[in-house]
Amino acid sequence: LAILMIILYGFLKLVLMLFEGALTTKNAKITICIEDKKENHTALIDSGNLLIDPISNTPVIIIKKKHSEFFKDNDDILQDEKLKTRVRLIPAKGVGSIKILTAVRSDYILINDNRRFDNYIFAIDEEDGTYGGYTALMPATLTGN
Repeated sequence: LAILMIILYGFLKLVLMLFEGALTTKNAKITICIEDKKENHTALIDSGNLLIDPISNTPVIIIKKKHSEFFKDNDDILQDEKLKTRVRLIPAKGVGSIKILTAVRSDYILINDNRRFDNYIFAIDEEDGTYGGYTALMPATLTGN
C-alpha cells in the first residue's frame, strides 16, 4: 500500500507539473517599425525558437508572411526598392531539413510596449500553417527574464 501511495503521489505531481506548464504559456505583443510604418503581432514566446542571425549574432523573431501588411502584396521582397537594402538570408535548421529564410532589418521592434530593439532582424515564414493562433514566434531570450 505504501508503494502504491508513493507511485500515486509521483503521478499526481507529474500531472500537476504538466498543467502548470500549459497554464503559464506566455505571449508577447510585438510592434515592428519599418520606414514609419508599424504593424502589430501577437507572438508566442517559444523556447524552441533558436534561430540566430549569423551577422549580428542576435535571436530572430519569425513572423508569418500572410499576416504581415509589409509583405502582403509583395511576392518578391528582394525586388522591392525600399526593402532590398534591408534584406538578408538566414539558414534555418528544422526537423530533418535546412531552409533559407528571408530576413529583414527593421528600424526597431517594440516588445510589450516597453522593450525597444533598434535595427532588429526578423525572419519571414512563407509556409502555410499557423503558430497556434499567433502571428509570430519570439525567442524566449528576448523576454528579459
